[in-house]
Amino acid sequence: MAVGRVFWDFFSKSYASQPVADEDAYQVKLELTRVYLTTDSDVLEYGCGSGLTALSHAPYVRHILGTDYSRRMVQIAKNNAAEQEIDNATFEQAAVEDLSQLEGPFDAVLALNILHLVADWKGAIAESYRLTRPGGVFASSTICLPKLNIGLKLMSGFANVTGLMPRLSPMTQDELIAEIEAVGFEIVERFQPEGGAIFLIGKRPI
Repeated sequence: MAVGRVFWDFFSKSYASQPVADEDAYQVKLELTRVYLTTDSDVLEYGCGSGLTALSHAPYVRHILGTDYSRRMVQIAKNNAAEQEIDNATFEQAAVEDLSQLEGPFDAVLALNILHLVADWKGAIAESYRLTRPGGVFASSTICLPKLNIGLKLMSGFANVTGLMPRLSPMTQDELIAEIEAVGFEIVERFQPEGGAIFLIGKRPI
C-alpha cells in the first residue's frame, strides 16, 4: 500500500482543517508552479488530499484532476470545490499505483508531499514522466530522510504490514534528483525553506 487508507480516512477531517504549516513557503511553491501553467493547461495532482493546491491552481488552468487514496479526502475535495464554485477541478479516488491506468498527457503533473509515502517512488516518477506532455512539467515537494531511526523504522514496518499508517520511504535529495533526471526531466526550479521539504520542478524536453 502507498499510504494507509484507513489512516487517512480516519484523520481526513482533522487533516483538512489544519492550516498550512509554512504559508510563505507554500505561496512560493504555488507561484513557482504557475510560471509553467496557462489557461490551456491540463493538470494532474496525485495525492491531492483535501484539494487545497488543486483548487488554488484551478483559476489558472483549463482543467485539473486530483486523485487521492482516501475516499473521504476525495469527498472533502469535492465539497470544497462545490463551496468555492470551481467547476474545472474534478477529484477521483485512486492510489499512486493506479497512475499506470491514466492516459494523459498532462501539461503538468504534481506530486506534493507524497513521494516519501510511496513504496515504489521511483516507479511513480517514471509514470509521472509518461503522463507529462513534451514541454510539460513535473512538480514535487518531498521530505527526504536519508535513513530512518529505529522509531521510524518500526513505524514504517508496521505501516507496510498493516496498511493502517503511512509508510515512509527513505531517500536522499541527491537520490531524488538523480531519479527525476534519470527518467528524462530537466530540473528547472529548486526551492527549500529551512528545515522543510525540497520542492523541485522538472521539465520534459520537447
